[in-house]
Amino acid sequence: MNVERSKGWMLGVVCASLLSAGRATASPQLYPDKWVQITPPQVKTGAPETCIGQGIAVDPQKPSTIYWGNTPYNEPAGGLFKSEDGGSNWTRVAAIKPVYDGANNYIAMPLHVRIDPNDSNHLYAGGGVRGSSLGFFVSHDGGINFAIPPSWTAALKANSIDMGDVYDIAVDPDNFLHALVTFHSAWGWDDSKWKRDAGILETTDGGDTWKVHNPISGSGAGHSIKFLHDIKQGIGDSKTWLLGTQGFGYWRTDNAGGTWTKVSDVDISHGGSTNYYAKGGWLYTSGVSTLRSKDNGLTWSEIGPSATWAIFGDGERLYTGKSFGGNQPFQIAPESDGLAWSDMAGGQIFSDGPYEMAYDQYYGILYSSNWTSGLWALKANAGSGQIPPLTTPKPIPPVGGAGASGVAGAGGNVSAGSAGSASTGTAGSSGSGTSVAGAVSAAGANSTAGGAQLSFDNADSQGCACSTTATNATSGTPAILVGLAFGLSLLRRRKSASN
Repeated sequence: MNVERSKGWMLGVVCASLLSAGRATASPQLYPDKWVQITPPQVKTGAPETCIGQGIAVDPQKPSTIYWGNTPYNEPAGGLFKSEDGGSNWTRVAAIKPVYDGANNYIAMPLHVRIDPNDSNHLYAGGGVRGSSLGFFVSHDGGINFAIPPSWTAALKANSIDMGDVYDIAVDPDNFLHALVTFHSAWGWDDSKWKRDAGILETTDGGDTWKVHNPISGSGAGHSIKFLHDIKQGIGDSKTWLLGTQGFGYWRTDNAGGTWTKVSDVDISHGGSTNYYAKGGWLYTSGVSTLRSKDNGLTWSEIGPSATWAIFGDGERLYTGKSFGGNQPFQIAPESDGLAWSDMAGGQIFSDGPYEMAYDQYYGILYSSNWTSGLWALKANAGSGQIPPLTTPKPIPPVGGAGASGVAGAGGNVSAGSAGSASTGTAGSSGSGTSVAGAVSAAGANSTAGGAQLSFDNADSQGCACSTTATNATSGTPAILVGLAFGLSLLRRRKSASN
């Protein structure tokens, strides 16, 4: 962490702590065991032309502040929506600079949004599948404006990655600056070095530089990526990841992508997947079959509902539902027994199950983004009434010999040299195997990656059009606000310098 970032972060911690007394109040009338629709009124539910609800996130430092992504076939109806009163009122945000004349001036297809747990103004968003607003975006003003880091564009160009449409974003629970990104489309075609596969881009500095992790040969594209790390229960670490594929099963690494091991033949559902750590150390993941593991993803067993996008919990119950035209109620199970699944009381039927879910622990409210059914909220429990404490980001531990990495067609390991210097733009040194890649900085350091790759036709079999009353009470003093403004100015100055 450089000096300016450190200063800005510390000021943000102090100011956020002083301002934490004033909290938004969840506005919509909610009920236990009854879902209430809170879809933005600008969005017409019921048809994929107007509503495909995807990414959902709740700000842990500002209860009732929600971000929700809509990615319909009719692009003008899409966008990232923000509510600061639990879903009573919504504003479409995420303004961007158009990539060409006539292109979108907002993120129209936000598949995922992630919020910095220490800084409510700092967000990531991934644009993918369709439209002109594709890529990895960063905001430093609470989602009002986003921009693609120049280093992202440089990394794609330097590594001959054809498409930058994002499929999933995972953030390190120990450090928000550490993120992993997967892709909806293949990095190339049969006549390219990538064949029809896509790998992972990794950043350890919030998008200022990127490391390229080569594809697992034959895995195709459209992958989910997760950190297998639960801080509360002391499970896993920043180097342990889970990659979910469509047609090639689940893969696990415990050395930050240096080597991969296949851990399940089960695929993710088309669209993505989520993980959830329940009580007792049980790890759940969604997919063609719902899976759970007691050894942090080394081995898995098939349980409960099938064909799911999301499995999530509120600390007491697990929730899931069938993806793609389920026409079924939510299914629930106690966290103490993830095998005892039953239909949720109340008889509510949803045409599509949850794509992604989020939990507001302060008020005990569960949010569910349900594809064409829109956005729903449930009063799951009383909530904690507590804001999680701000934490000091932990440094990302280095992994020896980890530049780009991949798996050879025959299943052998392919390792690469160390990442090059981001500040000087020097390519990484060659390691063992046939793949070499260094960190790519905003200055455009070149890196190369080679090695034979197997062709894999990742057919789209699900019909996705993949071608082409709240009060915001705050308390504080002018001095606090001045300190907050100063902290933000340091962050902006650092960002401008890096760009």
